[in-house]
Amino acid sequence: MIRGSLPISLAELERIIQKRKRQLHRLTRERRRAEAVLRKIDQEITRIGGNGNVSGGGRARNAMSLARMIEAILQEAAKPLSISDIIAAVTRRGYQSTSSNFRQVVSLTLIKDARFKNVDRGVYALKSSSAVGKGAGSKRAKRRRKKRRASSPPTHESAAKQVTPT
Repeated sequence: MIRGSLPISLAELERIIQKRKRQLHRLTRERRRAEAVLRKIDQEITRIGGNGNVSGGGRARNAMSLARMIEAILQEAAKPLSISDIIAAVTRRGYQSTSSNFRQVVSLTLIKDARFKNVDRGVYALKSSSAVGKGAGSKRAKRRRKKRRASSPPTHESAAKQVTPT
């Protein structure tokens, strides 16, 4: 007997394999039937005017990114809008999302994107177009200022402090 082998006969092993093949065949057939039923349901949903591809888990595809759409909405509004107003405008324009918490997605987009500024609690506006990406508060601008300070020659006051009398 081979070391580490199970005490099972070859005939028993073949029986187990045949049983699993039958089970696999039965489940595959059952799956095909279920898929056919789902296709009919999707067709019926589409026929009555819904989105026929409602098989959850898929990511919604939009012509415009959420950030770009929010930017366009805020440009047209020409005034700060609340998150609720932004969400309403985005959905009116046909933006689709499969998120269970779309409000949080919009909030995170407003917080993280440099094009938007928080003017009050839950109220956002566009930053001026000249400030986006190179404004006084951006990381790039802060690094430039720090680099300039480090490489600039000392002022009269700081030079006088550095010189020690001998």
